[in-house]
Parts: sequence; C-alpha cells; structure tokens
Amino acid sequence: MLRIMTILLMQSEAKRGSIESYFIYLTFLNKNMEMDFYDRIKLSCQEIFPKRIGKIIATEIAAFYYFFTFSGKPEPTSSEFTGYKKNGIRTTVGVFLFLLIVETVVVHIMVASSSERFAWVLTILGIYTFIQISAILKSLSRRFIKIDHAKECLYLRYGFAVETEIPFQQILRIEQTRKPLKDEKSYTSLSIFDMLDSHNIVITLRSEHSLHKIYGIQKKFIAIAIFVDEADRFITAINLELND
Repeated sequence: MLRIMTILLMQSEAKRGSIESYFIYLTFLNKNMEMDFYDRIKLSCQEIFPKRIGKIIATEIAAFYYFFTFSGKPEPTSSEFTGYKKNGIRTTVGVFLFLLIVETVVVHIMVASSSERFAWVLTILGIYTFIQISAILKSLSRRFIKIDHAKECLYLRYGFAVETEIPFQQILRIEQTRKPLKDEKSYTSLSIFDMLDSHNIVITLRSEHSLHKIYGIQKKFIAIAIFVDEADRFITAINLELND
C-alpha cells in the first residue's frame, strides 16, 4: 500500500509540478516515522519552504488542525507525562477566552457604527486569537512530556506551542519546587502562558540550551520551570536515568 501511494503521489508531482502534491507526498511519508502530527508537518514544511517561513506555515496548519480535531485523546504511555490536569491552566485560560468572545462582540458593535469594515477586521483578529489559544489548550492533551530511554533524551512539550529536547547528560539537577524563577534571562518557563501558569519542577542544565516556540521563535536558557501532574514519578524516572 505504501509503494502504491508513493508512486501515485510521485506521478501527481510529475504531472502538476505543484507544491501541494509534494507537500502531501512528504507528509504521507513522514507519517510512517515515529512522529506526531506537528513533528511531521514541521518536517514537511521545512522541506518545501525556507526555514523560517516553513515554521510559520507549520504553526498555522497545526493551530487549525488541533482546533478542529475532535477525535479521542491519546493516553500517555509509562514514559509520557501530562502537565495540564492539576494546575488549573485550562480553567484560567478558559475564562480569558470567554472574556475575549464578549469583548470581540462588544467592540464589533461599537466600532461598526463608524466603520463596519474596520469592525470586521477587529472581529476576524479576535476569532483568529480564539482559535490559536484554543488550539494550544487542546494540543496539551495530545503532545506530552516524554522520557525517551532509547535516545537518552527528555522531550519537553507544551502542546505545539513550545518544545525542546534535552539529552540526559546535559541535565545538572532536577528539583521539585514552586518558588518563583530568578529574574534572569537564562531562566525560563515551558508554558507559553507564563505568568498565568504555575510550575512544580525546575530543571537546571550544564550548558545553554534552546527553547523552540511557535513561528520559529527561539529562546536560550540554562534553567527551565515546568509543571508535571505526576511530579514525584517524573523526578524519580529522571534521577534513575541520571544515575545510570
């Protein structure tokens, strides 16, 4: 079946020479790798478009994909961890989204009296913001924090909005704490909602690392704060890897 689909897609590419057929071809092939949807889309977009543009397009595709995905949520494996069930972030951001809807409607009514076109521009921006934030919240239950024993690497993910890969040998220490982070550039939070969110674990690295955010934004850090629902089990699992 894979060979048939590959041949058909390659023929389609040869006939049309279009970006669309090439994109479908790459996405289909990437689906057979050990990647989730967002990883496959990023790889496909970076194969087709310039690096930064590819990341922007991948972000937009992921936002609409996760927003309109209503299929069953995957269950985390023994090496995967959730970080959204016990910190109240869904409730907090849910209230913000409700206020955003109310504000969008009110602003539209007020501005429409003087400029209906501008009112619709603001309304579309409000709807777009709602989709983006909702998609990030929904993706939290589909992209987990993962300990990869085979690759000796820790994958930190905040939905599709933020992610980083940390080799075990780069981890200096891990501690369970809710203390505020130091006000330094080298300290950061995994959560894209930052001040609205909380943390219960801080991981300090041996050297500077990169945090990858949506639209290709990157941030350097030495220590990162995260929230893990099963904090004790997570810390135990990491310490076992560090002590091996």
